[in-house]
Amino acid sequence: MHMLQATRDFRKVSLWLGHATLQSTEIYLRADPTEKLEMLDALAPLGIKPGKFRPPDKLIAMHTIVQCYVESMDVEKPDNTPISVSGSA
Repeated sequence: MHMLQATRDFRKVSLWLGHATLQSTEIYLRADPTEKLEMLDALAPLGIKPGKFRPPDKLIAMHTIVQCYVESMDVEKPDNTPISVSGSA
């Protein structure tokens, strides 16, 4: 609905959503937004506690092993520059 309000062009919305026909888009545009909100409010929360993700020790250990293994390999890119493990190229 927001896309339609922003563009005022039914065809653009259909293209952006990747619909093969305009009839596919009509289903979504005819839906009542208040009905959608009521349905979402009726859903039970997922029970996810807010907070920071803390990876388990097994995951950290595996990452450390893989990182050490990759660093021990003498791997180069096709342009003969070393591959950086830290994420920078």
